[in-house]
Amino acid sequence: EVRHEWDTEEYHPPWNSQIDPIFSLPYHEYVDIEAYNPTLEQEGMENDAMDTVVDHLHSTQASGMMYLNRALKGSSLTSYDLRFDHGLYLWYLPPEIIANVPWTYQFVVGDPFDDLESNNDGFGDWLYVYPDPLNNNEPLPSYNLMGVREGIDDIKYLYTLEKAIETSANSTKKQEAQELLDDIRQKSTIVMDCEAPEYQPTGKCPDYVDLMQQHITPEQIDVWRKEIVDLILDLKS
Repeated sequence: EVRHEWDTEEYHPPWNSQIDPIFSLPYHEYVDIEAYNPTLEQEGMENDAMDTVVDHLHSTQASGMMYLNRALKGSSLTSYDLRFDHGLYLWYLPPEIIANVPWTYQFVVGDPFDDLESNNDGFGDWLYVYPDPLNNNEPLPSYNLMGVREGIDDIKYLYTLEKAIETSANSTKKQEAQELLDDIRQKSTIVMDCEAPEYQPTGKCPDYVDLMQQHITPEQIDVWRKEIVDLILDLKS
């Protein structure tokens, strides 16, 4: 269950009380990759929950991944959510978190093969691809899938720039490129204050990506991408 009254223990007990029992399960030593809900990172930036996870991954020599339950946003979901989830979000997570896995690939109201199908919670239909009736039901990309693809491209550009900095002999451009990466990381990891006046009187934090979009628009990400491409070419010349 995802609750947004994050600052009250009544709704959201301390993270260690949720994490430690999982670590102590008898079969846990056989787990090679562990999956964590993205709300862990939302709180982890404020209460060091992510540090606890990373320390555990080091001690067990396991890897971690995030899973995303974006179906919860229902009809309010946008391609920006998925672009951010699979791009900047993954980039600024600790390197021990190696992947991002969608919780739901397809979720269709009325599906007789899915016990979770329901429109009572306002989820609506959720698919990454649709069967194309004009092309032998081949996968027809959706806006959701386009968001995922753009996010993956974002992280590829960021990674390529990081590697270009390591190998380039152009000290001036290396400094410029590193300053850009530092600026992107700083803007992408702003800690949101759920008790800020703009979130009152409800006292509830909006969705994390919705908050990010107030600071980082899709247009800004595209501007960064252009700057990254130019710097990659400069560093390799």
